[in-house]
Amino acid sequence: MRRRAYLRNTFILTALVIAIVTGCDAAKARYTSRAGTAIPAEITVTKLADILKSPQRFKDTKVLLSGIIAGICPSLCDLTYQEAKDTVMVYPAGFKLPKSKKGQAVRIYGEVKTGEERIFISALGVEVKNKGKEKVK
Repeated sequence: MRRRAYLRNTFILTALVIAIVTGCDAAKARYTSRAGTAIPAEITVTKLADILKSPQRFKDTKVLLSGIIAGICPSLCDLTYQEAKDTVMVYPAGFKLPKSKKGQAVRIYGEVKTGEERIFISALGVEVKNKGKEKVK
């Protein structure tokens, strides 16, 4: 009987140690949905206001944006990205956006495109924070 209790406790302790050691990466994965290309580690965040002030300077440039989702198409074909009071449309390039809701934090790695009288982002990669909503500043 003691041997059985010892084995059970050893198993539980081992499982707990494994969960703690591997749980850190699993927790990160639980909080973020990703789609498209991975966001390069060396890229820095560009302010949307800077892009809107000088769209020709950023035309066809790859940028990283960090803000919130102001709106999303129900079929996940596009989203409205918001940073402070500025917004821009984002269209995924060859992938479907991850499931998300208005108000969720998002990081978008994409290319700035300028059309007739408007600017949009062709998303190469998207990360959506699944836990909680961010406040618009």
